[in-house]
Amino acid sequence: MAANVDVLIIEDEPLLAVLLVKMLKRMGFTAEFVLCGADGLIALSRLGAGLKLVILDYGLPDFSCSDLVPQCRSLAPNARLVITSGLPQTLLEGITPEDMDGFLSKPFNFEKVKKTIEDVLR
Repeated sequence: MAANVDVLIIEDEPLLAVLLVKMLKRMGFTAEFVLCGADGLIALSRLGAGLKLVILDYGLPDFSCSDLVPQCRSLAPNARLVITSGLPQTLLEGITPEDMDGFLSKPFNFEKVKKTIEDVLR
């Protein structure tokens, strides 16, 4: 993958991950995705310093989101963090509004993704 990746997507649904990559490309970003938390940590270790944004799925099968958030913050300290979920933000266990820079509810469309990312990167 490219060394100049500015967005990392950690999403266990491949179709959603590919869709996000395409949306982000359309917005001018270079994005990479991984399908589990363990691969996310590896990618964060490799890309962390250059990342502008991490998009993290709340419902990964191998890690709880509350365990990954502090590691995302540590490995990519300059990146903004957006959490995605099909659950309402108020039902995310172990996650507070302070843990994230933005929230993207599923299902989403291009306009919703664009607005969320613009707001977070402002």
